[in-house]
Amino acid sequence: MARLEVVEQSNLSDILSHNLPLEPSEVVSLQRRIAQLEGELHHHRAAVSTARLLSLETLGHIFAFVFTDRGLNAKERETLLNLGLVSKHWRHATLYNHHLWGRINLEAAHLNPAAYDKIIAWLKRSGDTPRTIEFLEDPYASEEFPDWPPDRECTGSELCLWRNPIVIRLLAEGPSLDRVALGAVSVGCLFHLMGSLKSWKKNAPHSQMPWNSLKTLALPFRQCRWVYTTEDGTAKSVFHDLPDTIQYLQLWLPAEEFAFQHDNAIPLLDMPQAFLKNLVSFEIQINWESSDLLAALASCSNLETLVVDLAISRFDVDEDEGNTQGPVFQQLADTGICLPKLRRLQLREQAVALELLRYLVTPVLEDLDIGYSKHKMPPQLHHQGLLDSPFAETVLPFIKERSGCQSTLRSLRILNRKIPSEELVSVLIELPSITHLTLDQVTIDHDSLWESLREHAQAAKESKLAVPLRHLAVLNLLGLKRLPFFFNRIFEFLIEVRGRKGCQLVISLPNGGISRAVKQYERYKAPDSEFEEKFKVALSILPAAEE
Repeated sequence: MARLEVVEQSNLSDILSHNLPLEPSEVVSLQRRIAQLEGELHHHRAAVSTARLLSLETLGHIFAFVFTDRGLNAKERETLLNLGLVSKHWRHATLYNHHLWGRINLEAAHLNPAAYDKIIAWLKRSGDTPRTIEFLEDPYASEEFPDWPPDRECTGSELCLWRNPIVIRLLAEGPSLDRVALGAVSVGCLFHLMGSLKSWKKNAPHSQMPWNSLKTLALPFRQCRWVYTTEDGTAKSVFHDLPDTIQYLQLWLPAEEFAFQHDNAIPLLDMPQAFLKNLVSFEIQINWESSDLLAALASCSNLETLVVDLAISRFDVDEDEGNTQGPVFQQLADTGICLPKLRRLQLREQAVALELLRYLVTPVLEDLDIGYSKHKMPPQLHHQGLLDSPFAETVLPFIKERSGCQSTLRSLRILNRKIPSEELVSVLIELPSITHLTLDQVTIDHDSLWESLREHAQAAKESKLAVPLRHLAVLNLLGLKRLPFFFNRIFEFLIEVRGRKGCQLVISLPNGGISRAVKQYERYKAPDSEFEEKFKVALSILPAAEE
């Protein structure tokens, strides 16, 4: 053994400097040295591994992808804590990303007496980031209540989130909150919750209650009666007691057949004008008679974002014997509902939603998104011809004549719609400032569309006029069942309008069509080896989203 140690320490350099045959002891010594060096190399590589080189900020963002944008439920909160147990670095990374701790989803089953302190401790880790509490559970939609009528009011049992003292305490004296989502709430329960908050006794001023400083409120009502009658027999609107600090409102109203099946009342939103004027973003889903929505929008002078899902609702503004509101809404149609700050408008269930464009005036609109929601296109519309209802004759007057926003409009998205190509062309050539165009599940003759647009661009150049769609930077063709065009059609159009300025083209197809699309593209560009460098067309072919 002594001999080997001498060899390792004294003669190693001599052994490495010649190529003479080695003694057995020297071989053993070298093998031990190799093993030692390999161990050291492993430790050194581990020290500079990718995981250790990631900054706390980067690692925190990676952890954020593990979770959804909604509040973290009990299982997700446990997952986040487990991530922090891997190492101190991971623990610090979870704590570094304050947004991970600012979103929490609470279920009635977990709101035991010890829950309050745990919730407060969790939210305190969010630092100064906005905090969100979501209650997205309906206890009465569980197996425990199989026959519970959807329009029946809450029993007041401990299962009800809105009668739980932990919930009331959180909203009355907990940490400051930016957003609260009251899922599966009924009108009666919401009145009860607000009454409890009003009567809450505490030392801090009433205005400092988290509930009274909310900026964002989400109200997905369950199927319930809408008309709420007080003890003295008068009807009362749920909106008059909401905090006046709310700027972002998400509102999903109960279906008309549940909301008014036992009442003779006229379906009204009855939202205070001061409340509406304060809104910056308003998202509403409603299937009632929508005339009342027009009156509400007329007071939303500070709106920047409007999302309307009419759920196959209807406008009823005709002057008949049963409609005393007809003249009022006819005046709105004549004068227009001006939303001077609106930048984003999204309309769903467009057979009726498009009618809303006959009323709105949006002079600075930048983003227009219209179409049928996925999976919600009613079969009867095929027979009624509503899917083929005129598109251009409603959209163009709204943009050019009523709003005059063709110079500010930057993004147009059309979802789940069948459109004649010549009709879409007539719209697109009138939008000179469009930079983003998205056709998502749109049924159209693509070859005819792109060829026609190319011809319009070519004619404009020959006449020395402004080329339509010359600012187009992103073109998204999503949800295609197959590749409905030859690449030469669409690239000739892009090259004509964009030249060497470049454009990003994104196509999504079923998995079976991706390889065929790639091969067709390769064949198209093969004659020009510098095609992509020359025209800077960045093509992405992606799998379509699962149905």
